[in-house]
Amino acid sequence: MKTFAVIPKGLEKFIQIQDEETVIDWKGLGNLKKMIVQGDIDLETFDQTFDEALEYLLEREILTFKREGVWRIVSLGGDFGPKTSYGQDRMNFSRESDARAYLTAFHSTTQYSIAVERLD
Repeated sequence: MKTFAVIPKGLEKFIQIQDEETVIDWKGLGNLKKMIVQGDIDLETFDQTFDEALEYLLEREILTFKREGVWRIVSLGGDFGPKTSYGQDRMNFSRESDARAYLTAFHSTTQYSIAVERLD
């Protein structure tokens, strides 16, 4: 059985383990990003929190750099999946439900066509 690191401190409100399944509050992370625009937090605080969440989700294999059997968020302009603040390539999702939840949380006000697609 694979073991994973403990959820990083401060991320417990966004990531939980329920019945051995990783549950992500993508809406909460999306709202955290919106707090930058509102002036409630600074970009550095968001980046640190979001990067730690992404790294943990990569470890749990919720996010991946794989290009087969995964879900990604796309538009005519390119790939819009999660990306770290330090320039990592866009990540894909191992579960469709996470891709759709991320799309809703981070792109609900996007002005152009954006969708979730499966890469086989």
